[in-house]
Amino acid sequence: MSRAGERRSLGVPVEPRGTVEDLRALFLDRRPLLDVRAPVEFHKGAFPKAINLPLLYDEERHAVGIRYKQHGQDAAIALGADLLDDAERAHRVARWVGFANDHPDGVLYCFRGGLRSRIAQAWIADAGVELPLVTGGYKAMRSWLIDTLSDLAARLPLRIVGGRTGVGKTDLIKRLDRAIDLEGFANHRGSSFGGVVHAQPGNIDFENRVAIELLRFDADDVTRPGASAAPIWLEDEARLIGRVAMPESLVQAMRRAPIELLDVSLEVRVQNCLADYVVDLLERYRLQAAGEIGIEDEAPVGTGVDAGVEADASACGETDVNPGSGASVDASVDVSSDFSVDASARADVDERAFERFAAHHRDSLGRIRKRLGGDVFVHARDLLEEALTRHRTAADTAGYEPFIELLLTRYYDPMYDYQLESKRERIEFSGDADAILARQVARGQTPQPRR
Repeated sequence: MSRAGERRSLGVPVEPRGTVEDLRALFLDRRPLLDVRAPVEFHKGAFPKAINLPLLYDEERHAVGIRYKQHGQDAAIALGADLLDDAERAHRVARWVGFANDHPDGVLYCFRGGLRSRIAQAWIADAGVELPLVTGGYKAMRSWLIDTLSDLAARLPLRIVGGRTGVGKTDLIKRLDRAIDLEGFANHRGSSFGGVVHAQPGNIDFENRVAIELLRFDADDVTRPGASAAPIWLEDEARLIGRVAMPESLVQAMRRAPIELLDVSLEVRVQNCLADYVVDLLERYRLQAAGEIGIEDEAPVGTGVDAGVEADASACGETDVNPGSGASVDASVDVSSDFSVDASARADVDERAFERFAAHHRDSLGRIRKRLGGDVFVHARDLLEEALTRHRTAADTAGYEPFIELLLTRYYDPMYDYQLESKRERIEFSGDADAILARQVARGQTPQPRR
């Protein structure tokens, strides 16, 4: 402690100073969230855009937890007081006050809305700022969203965009009114080659985002009394999107929903895959490598990289640190004109990016080796290596086209067509993107402009 031999209380109030109990309004109003749990708890599950400024960090929480089990609550509180000297306490309070000043409509919570949130609330109040806490804390909020997701998935009018790999389902989802981009939430394109550089969120974070999005669509329907609810569009997905598991209630609801099948030519599908899995993916690796060596720059114009990708990857909160249209595409490995740095740094970025890009495709191909069969796998591997060499030495991406076509016709299409047989009775329409969008207009909805 800052004064030898002096023990001061953490100042635990018996009752909170102000509370929030209407969780529906909390999420619909998008109120800023201050999470005072330890980082280890936050990373296990969080809410969109929540900010983690802990009362106790992981090691401190661990020590207090052991003291609580061995000697009870009073001893645990006393240890907590010992762990935070005056300077550290002032530092943590200053950050909470900063949050409250930046977000006057914000709220705070801990795991159960108990000691930690009441202590944080009292300390903030001592600094002259009032910030309400959520009754029941994270546990109550999470339980409420689980129940809400089950209820909404069962009763909202879902509609599925289906179609083979490469038809442009995600692009269409982004253009449809009242649509949820599940792959965007999962930070994965949903296929064997679908990883997109940044880590995927945990299942809890993913479920929370989906539940809140459905809640907002439901609230829109409530504000239009007498009008029939417009459909909510989702892309046809398996139980797993990469490593993120779809919530079972949503899986079952999607299995009952009508399907509109997106259909385009094989040539267009190849070009779509080339844009997504070659041009866009390599640019993501470039941006990652540039960040690692301290180059801060925007994505080069025309690459197709979504400026919101990194934001989406961390959309379930921030944590504090303890001190394709079918058009032909082409891409060069060199992006020197887009980075205002010296040649050696640009070369380092390009080298790191391409090595990771190549490893991604080799690893992804290896994971489907048994399903492809020996001869087809060897042929695919040879095509990939030829394409990588041509790309690296001649800045030419056309070499990927036979590799992509082989995977579509020999792996993805047979698998999707087999799965589609069990869904045929739910298919209401089949056509291209313009035809599906026209049907939405006929229902009185307004599609989004092409991005």
